[in-house]
Amino acid sequence: MKLSQRKFFPAELEALVAHAGFRVTERYGDFSFRPLDGSSESQVLVCEPVAKFPRKRSISR
Repeated sequence: MKLSQRKFFPAELEALVAHAGFRVTERYGDFSFRPLDGSSESQVLVCEPVAKFPRKRSISR
């Protein structure tokens, strides 16, 4: 099985979350709820939807 991994800068990940219709409410550096800082190997985001009904997206090709 081939696995791939991508690293995201915090601002880049927040932009992706916003584009999906969510907002970040909390951000941690690991699953033990330590603060996110320069030494964190992970980003754990707690998010909530911005609107009750997410926007509809059209697929263009």
